Amino acid sequence: MELLESKQIYTVLSLWFLVVGVATVAYVLYEQIRRKNQLSKFGLSEHEHNKEKRKQNLESIGKKISKLVAASDNEIADKFIASGIYNTKFAYLFVPLKYLLLVVGVALAVTLGMHLELELQQYLVWALMWGFSSS
Repeated sequence: MELLESKQIYTVLSLWFLVVGVATVAYVLYEQIRRKNQLSKFGLSEHEHNKEKRKQNLESIGKKISKLVAASDNEIADKFIASGIYNTKFAYLFVPLKYLLLVVGVALAVTLGMHLELELQQYLVWALMWGFSSS
C-alpha cells in the first residue's frame, strides 16, 4: 500500500509513458523519412503517390455507391449523354453527390426549422419538398 500511495511511483510511471511516447513518435518519423527516401530513389514522390492513391480511392468509392442504384458503370454515363452532357469524366460522382445534397438539405431544413421555432409540420414539409426535388 505504501508503494501505491507514494508519489514516486506515479512520477516513474509518468516518465516511462513519456519516454515510450517520444520513442514511438521518433520511430514513426524515422519510418516516414525512410519511405520518402526510398520513393525518391525510384523517381516517385510521396505527394504524387498520395495524390494518385486519393484519386483512386475516390473513384472506387464513387463507383461502389453508384453501383448501388445503377445497373452498370456506363448507365449513369449514358444518362449524362442522353441529357446533353457529353463530358462524362465525373459521372461516377453524380450519385454520391446527389445523395449528399439530399442529406445536407434535409438536415438544413430541420435545423433551420428548429432554430426558427417553426411547428414540426412546417419544417417537415420543407424537408420533404427538398427530398422530393433532389431525388
